[in-house]
Amino acid sequence: MTQCGDVVDCCGAQASDLVGREARCRRVALAPHLQHVIQQCGGLGIRREYLNLADARFSIRSSKHVIAPLGAADGEPGRTGDLTINPGAPEEKHLPTRYADYPLKAGDVFCLDSPGGGGLGDPKRRDPAKVLADVAEGYVSPERAASDYGVALVRKGHEWSIDEATTKKLRGKESV
Repeated sequence: MTQCGDVVDCCGAQASDLVGREARCRRVALAPHLQHVIQQCGGLGIRREYLNLADARFSIRSSKHVIAPLGAADGEPGRTGDLTINPGAPEEKHLPTRYADYPLKAGDVFCLDSPGGGGLGDPKRRDPAKVLADVAEGYVSPERAASDYGVALVRKGHEWSIDEATTKKLRGKESV
């Protein structure tokens, strides 16, 4: 099973579709920070990271970087997408969803995060065992399990388990 952050595909047409032969796809991965909070199972955003091989001009048309996808049936909105040039570097820059003719230098990295979809259902009603499985698979962090889903987890060695008493407190009167 693919874990969040694992390379899914770096040889597809995505890089050539975006920039011709001027970039190399370095990584395509699930993006857990873009996940929507849901009661029912859903999808994650995708992170595509490219290394620019030569000086070039870059244009993009994307969406959902400002207004998040809506949730349904008490589900929370999804996470917005992002386009970052040289992420984590001092010269990091975030571009808007529509940008034409941005100059890229050889060696620049551009990272495109697609948005995560809106949630379906109250996340506090998600089965705690399913939240635990999401944490074990790397789709949800233990911190987000508590803050978003009201599920407290404890780690014993390499295994996670549900802290039933704290989960009941986090969820108020909800039963576990």
